[in-house]
Amino acid sequence: MGIRQSYQIQNEDFQEIFQAFNQQFILACLILGLEYIHSNNIVIVGLKAENILFDEYGYCCISGFEHAFIEDDSDDEFEEQNSKQQEFISKSLITQYLAPEVLLRQQPSFEADYYSLGIILYEITTGNKAIQGNYTHEDVIRTILRDKIQVKQEDLPEDWDPFGADFMNKLIQKKPQNRMGYYGIEDIKKHSWLKNMPWQKIQKKKNC
Repeated sequence: MGIRQSYQIQNEDFQEIFQAFNQQFILACLILGLEYIHSNNIVIVGLKAENILFDEYGYCCISGFEHAFIEDDSDDEFEEQNSKQQEFISKSLITQYLAPEVLLRQQPSFEADYYSLGIILYEITTGNKAIQGNYTHEDVIRTILRDKIQVKQEDLPEDWDPFGADFMNKLIQKKPQNRMGYYGIEDIKKHSWLKNMPWQKIQKKKNC
């Protein structure tokens, strides 16, 4: 099963694919992917579950950079990108994945992708949207900006480690400076929920 085939299956029902593999392993692949992308000063901004592609061994990679920002852009370059970004937000069907600072038209940094990662993890774990209900596009934006989104242990599968809820909640903090990863992605990799993750083996695609 190649990447193209994986992508088609995932678009039809990516929930089944996520359930077929260890979610912590998938998360580790995504974290390593973000680490590489961010090392090139790229902020994805529009990271969503449908952007995740699998190969035949269960490793995944990130696609979808059409709305990415260069993290160290000048003010003029940011304004030009921001104008395009706001058009994207106004028409977007993935608003629930966007960090509050993106919706507030602030220049996003790497923490915006960590927020999206937390929302994706919640979705693939519970099978539910982080913001549930028959909301309009504007309602979703207001909810993200106004309400505190919090994952409770009872929202997660019974066999889940209690550290899992803590991990997600630290990623979906409203303020970027309060978000896990603000001081570097190593903070995410060292969280108790991922303490036994064989990072180097995953990076080299060795059997874990």
